[in-house]
Amino acid sequence: MALLDCGLKTAHCAYTQSALEQAQVVADTPAYADYPLLDQHYPDSKFIYLDREFELWHTSFIFLYRQMLGLGFGAQNSRFHPRVEQSYFKVFGPTSNKLFDPIYLSSCYNQHKTAIEQYFKNRADDLLQLNLSQTDSYYQMMDFLGLERKPCDFPHLNSKRVTDWTRIQSRLKVDSNAGSDDTSL
Repeated sequence: MALLDCGLKTAHCAYTQSALEQAQVVADTPAYADYPLLDQHYPDSKFIYLDREFELWHTSFIFLYRQMLGLGFGAQNSRFHPRVEQSYFKVFGPTSNKLFDPIYLSSCYNQHKTAIEQYFKNRADDLLQLNLSQTDSYYQMMDFLGLERKPCDFPHLNSKRVTDWTRIQSRLKVDSNAGSDDTSL
C-alpha cells in the first residue's frame, strides 16, 4: 500500500506472467518464495525483506493461516490460486498441524531468512531488510528505492482480516490474475 501511495503500479500477489510484467512492485506471492527465479527474470530488481521478531511474525502467521484454512487452503478443491499453495509449501513444507508448532515454524522462519541473506550476501544494493517497527523504516525504504522522501508512514492493513487489499481502489493496483492464466515465468 505504501508503494501504491508512492505512485508505483503494485500487485499484492502476481499469479500470472502478465501481472508480473504490469507491476512495478510485487508483494507476497510469489516473491517471498520465488525470489531467485524472479531475480533471474528481472535482473535489475530490488528486493525488500520485511523483517520482524519471530514472536510478532508467528502471531501474524497463525492468524493468517487459520483464516486461510477456514477458506479451504490445502483442500482438494481449494479456492486459493495454486501459486499461493506452491509458495507456502516451498517455504513451510506440506500443510499439516506442524504449522501450528512454534518450534517448527521458528525453524522455517530462520531457514527462509538465512536463505535470503545468503542469496543476496554480496549484493547489498539489491536487498533491504526492513523492520517496520523502526521509526525511520518508511524513509529507509524510500532511500533504498531512490524515491523522493515525503512525510508519510506505512499504512497498517490486515490486522483484523487478511482481505484489506481487495477493498483498495486505485488505478495503479495490478490485478493478481491479469492477462492469461499462464503462470510460468
